[in-house]
Amino acid sequence: MKKIFLNLRNVSLILITGIIIASCNKEETTTTPPSIIGTWTAGPASVTSMPGRQPLISHMAQYYLGMGMREDSAIIKADDFEKGTLEEFKGTLQIKADSTCTCDLILFTLSGTWSLNPNRTVLTTQAAPNPFDPTRLFYLTSDVLDLTSSKLLLQIHQTFYLQNEKTGLDDVFPIEAVVNFTKQ
Repeated sequence: MKKIFLNLRNVSLILITGIIIASCNKEETTTTPPSIIGTWTAGPASVTSMPGRQPLISHMAQYYLGMGMREDSAIIKADDFEKGTLEEFKGTLQIKADSTCTCDLILFTLSGTWSLNPNRTVLTTQAAPNPFDPTRLFYLTSDVLDLTSSKLLLQIHQTFYLQNEKTGLDDVFPIEAVVNFTKQ
């Protein structure tokens, strides 16, 4: 019985020693997530209108038809609107390590600050003054769809205003643009 106890004790000591050595030899591997810091150049964009997520050209053609335009004129005007909208999502986004940024997308250049939520899924930029209302801050919130060392794919939520030719008031067009950026 004493011999079995000694063998069991020796096996237990060898097993415990093996576990300790094995756990000490493991190196913790951590991966650093890709950095969003840098200058990003906007590439191709796709734009959909909200609500309904229909192509912008279809939404605008329906809008112009509803204003009494002929179908051919409505399609031409909708096509021009879509081309102009896509042009607004060209330019650069410079994101700096000190939490400042410069953005020359969407018709104007803004300088301000940026933040990325803890999950790295939402990028918020803010600038003052707001080019549309100098008394308020301008916020641009984007969903980060993909981020690698050389690629940033953002879904930008933006609202456009178009003066209604019948009423003279602004009609509101919330849109989403998916913009592919590459790091310079």
